[in-house]
Amino acid sequence: MRVLIVSMRYLGDCVVSAALARAVKEKMPDAEVWMLTFKRNLPILEGIDILDGVIGVEAKPSYLKQLKEMASVWKKFDWSIITHQSTRTFLYGAAAGRRQSMFDVPAKSQNGWQRLFISDFVPKLGGIHKLDAISVVLKPLLNEVPHPDPVAPNAPLSEEILADLGDGPFVVFHLCSQYSDKNASNTGWRALGEKAIEAGFRIVFTGGGSDYEAKQIAEVSDGWAAEHFRNYSGRLSFGQTGALIRRAKAFVGVDTATVHVAAATGCPTIALFGPTSVAHWGPAPQHGERKYRDDLALQRSGNVSVLQHPKYIDCRSCRSGHKQRCPLWPDPSLAACLQSMPVDFVWEELKYRLKLA
Repeated sequence: MRVLIVSMRYLGDCVVSAALARAVKEKMPDAEVWMLTFKRNLPILEGIDILDGVIGVEAKPSYLKQLKEMASVWKKFDWSIITHQSTRTFLYGAAAGRRQSMFDVPAKSQNGWQRLFISDFVPKLGGIHKLDAISVVLKPLLNEVPHPDPVAPNAPLSEEILADLGDGPFVVFHLCSQYSDKNASNTGWRALGEKAIEAGFRIVFTGGGSDYEAKQIAEVSDGWAAEHFRNYSGRLSFGQTGALIRRAKAFVGVDTATVHVAAATGCPTIALFGPTSVAHWGPAPQHGERKYRDDLALQRSGNVSVLQHPKYIDCRSCRSGHKQRCPLWPDPSLAACLQSMPVDFVWEELKYRLKLA
């Protein structure tokens, strides 16, 4: 049995969708499970050995290139598991699998024609966690809806990094998301870091290595003694970042792909959420339930804590988009709830996860 999981969205979606491979392997140990995604997503799948193979395709191919990519996978799989309702996801899934499973498309809708090319449909469920929502597409293959644990990339750290890291306990900080309205304030990060340093922990920064991240990290760590922090932003692959987080005493980060990686490793993880729905996108713990709510300031599930600003729990001021989302902050590309996140609130939870409280 050869199964292809098709996920053609961004990094966070991709690593969440990869968990479906675990569900297939648990029920069908002899199955060969591959994943098809954008080439730019391939790094976040590094070292996920439950996948037998990964196929990378262009994010914006020409029509000729897209036809060639579809021809290269034509009917090479017994099943295609189509995780999203986009035209390209449908096309690649329909081409690759002899049977296919995807979310239902009403016959009279604009995309009703897709029903001619898909063997099995499942209902699209709302109001549940992202991983549970996409797990529904496995029902035609497995004859049940699984509850898979998440997966995380993993790759060896270099001897240079290991030597530089040393043996002391450390906490990983991940400051930046792709979108600025998901970021917390530098002053808040700095104050939190100083509390952790005073408690005997070093701070290790991770990130993608952009100039923006470099500036944020420099502002947060300005004046700190060299022995109190390490900056690995842009120096590690996703797999190596996963390995680093596995060595940490705790991880604190904003709503981005890396927070899902951290949660899946089993590291005590604190996720700072603002405009995004926690119920849908709260990081799945390594094991256990992921039944989050959008109206709670603090939620714990397994190794994961999700924090939202207590003052803004009932706020409904968010606008669509990211650059002009928050009307409550002078810079609307930033979110008031995250820019004013109480440091003591986060520190108390970090102390709990570090077993200091």
